[in-house]
Amino acid sequence: MDKEMHVEIFERTLELDAQKLCGVRLEVFMGRLKEKVLDEVRKIFNKYVNFRELILQIDWVEDQGENICKTLSQEVLDYARKISGLNDIELAELKNRCNDTMLLDAFRDLRRGSKEQMLQIELELRAYNISKEERAKKAREVEKRPYNQMKCRFEECVESDIDSIMYEAYLIIPMNLVEHEEKKKASLAFQRLKEATDRKQEYDLAFTILQLDPTREEYYKYCMMEFPEQLAGLIEIYCGVGFNVQEAFFDKVSKNMYNKLPHETEEETLVIKKELDRIQKVLDIDDTKIYKKVNELVREFDLKARTFQDILFSTREIKQQAEANYSTLNNKYNDIQAMSEEECKEAKIWISEQEFVPEISTLFKKMMDERVGDIWKEEDERKFVKLFDNVDLFDEKSRDLAIKIIQEVGRTEDKERYINALRAVNEQNINEIKKYKEWEQKTTLQKYGVFGEIAGIGILICFFSDIGILCILLGGILLMAQQIQFSKRKKIWNVLTINGIIVHPQLQQALEEKEDETDKNNLIYRGRGENENIIDYIVDIVRHTVDNK
Repeated sequence: MDKEMHVEIFERTLELDAQKLCGVRLEVFMGRLKEKVLDEVRKIFNKYVNFRELILQIDWVEDQGENICKTLSQEVLDYARKISGLNDIELAELKNRCNDTMLLDAFRDLRRGSKEQMLQIELELRAYNISKEERAKKAREVEKRPYNQMKCRFEECVESDIDSIMYEAYLIIPMNLVEHEEKKKASLAFQRLKEATDRKQEYDLAFTILQLDPTREEYYKYCMMEFPEQLAGLIEIYCGVGFNVQEAFFDKVSKNMYNKLPHETEEETLVIKKELDRIQKVLDIDDTKIYKKVNELVREFDLKARTFQDILFSTREIKQQAEANYSTLNNKYNDIQAMSEEECKEAKIWISEQEFVPEISTLFKKMMDERVGDIWKEEDERKFVKLFDNVDLFDEKSRDLAIKIIQEVGRTEDKERYINALRAVNEQNINEIKKYKEWEQKTTLQKYGVFGEIAGIGILICFFSDIGILCILLGGILLMAQQIQFSKRKKIWNVLTINGIIVHPQLQQALEEKEDETDKNNLIYRGRGENENIIDYIVDIVRHTVDNK
């Protein structure tokens, strides 16, 4: 015997006792069986066009009919055994009723009544004074009529047999079927439900309908689409009374739920997830698109709720603690850019001694390190700018000494720019930057005019000869080559001037002087003549560095 059912639905609890639930399930089962049998019967009739064609295959038709009736009987008996503790005598009674069906009699009567039916068709055709061609057309029409009548009779037999067998089972098995009056009241309430506008009234009516008559599939499908927030409870009842949820149907109702219910916030999305989790206890649906989409939304909300300062914390509680720690440290060190190197070191020690969330401690220590790095960068910049500005670029010993000092006292990666600049000083590079500055001073017409002329000539020649295309290509190639050369010279300029920050006086002088033809006057061999100044400055830098240490 089935257990009783209790389902939370429409803000109430729908209850079906054991006998009522057994009766509802039997009615649902028989309804599904009826549709199955009707489908098989219709397949037989749909195979033929008229009565004559059906009769010609009477042996096959009878065999199919007997198979359908055997299936009907066997499925009913199997179901009865599953839901009840019937003894052999009771099962035998039910079996006899299942084997004695109107449908089986109808199939057996086909052969016996076929001759008489065909005779009536022939007599009716003879009554028409028509040509042979018209007679053939009329025959098809006349033969169609008893064929359709027979089809309707067979369907009526199925309806009658199902009702009869269900009543027989009701007499044998302890159960309560849904009464006719209950079905009528549920139908009227359903009509009112479709016209209702108040949500409370809709809930009351929907609950009443399912309480009165939980056997009609139409009620569930309507409610699933109109009340997506109640989908879990509806599916629980739907499956509980014996209906099967098809994959396509579930995709439809779950998509409808997702579209109709809000999911802009975590709280809203969790409502949908709760419904889906509840459904999962009834159905295996964790791989559906909607289920995956909702779970992904929940995951994203959770990640967002555990993230602070681009740091993902293991729990929301730790994240909240991190926010509090951040606020404390931010209030204490609200102007890190104004702190000295010593203050930064002291701050790092103090932070390490506290019980802050490790990620937040690390974050502020990093900020302190960045501030110290900025301080070092500023100090290096001041030293190296003056040193670079005073070094004799054309004295190898002066350059080497400056490089050595920069390597020893520099505390940031910026020192590499100055070292690279000093190492890049040579005759070729100086000549390249002179050409670079000369190029920059030219007008646009001076820079690109010749290529425009070549391309223009090419365009004109194109009207008369293919050589014009070659001219256009040549202009493009020359322009590209020029741009490559320009980029190379600009790169050298950036190296020698620390990205344009410092134009050394000797470089500036070289740019202003015209190139000499003799090696004797070559700039690379021309000393500055004021090495005393640079040596004194280097000594000052070393002394200052030692004092800082």
